[in-house]
Amino acid sequence: YNTITEGSSMSKTIKIKCNSCKYKVSLKEGITSLDTKDMLLNVDNELANAYNLLSKIKTKALKTKVVHMIHDGATLADTYGYQIMRCPECGELTSHFVFTLQTKEETFSPTYYCKTCKHKLNKISYTTALKGKCPKCHQKLVYVDTTYDD
Repeated sequence: YNTITEGSSMSKTIKIKCNSCKYKVSLKEGITSLDTKDMLLNVDNELANAYNLLSKIKTKALKTKVVHMIHDGATLADTYGYQIMRCPECGELTSHFVFTLQTKEETFSPTYYCKTCKHKLNKISYTTALKGKCPKCHQKLVYVDTTYDD
């Protein structure tokens, strides 16, 4: 799968749909120019809350863990960004912000689970996503368009 390194600021949203049923999904990939390490690790400034790591993750437990690690001096590994994922069980497609925090005692990368069937999600490429079948009716998925953000 693609890894994104700070400095390569381009994120994209890829839209995929099924022509046989009403399934459609927008998948984010990459980072924006605001996704710098300094901005992502800035969890103590309310003005940064729209852009820091906490804005990219959903569960309270994960947010609490990230804040504690950052307060303990965690560093952010060089590869991070939105990654396309697929559930190996039901085939649902989604994207999540993938990152690794490191302290002297611990290395942590979040694990993401399917909101439909709760299985662990696998990282996949855009081309793999497009070759997959619709998670609803199992017909071929089709590309709609891509929009780019900086």
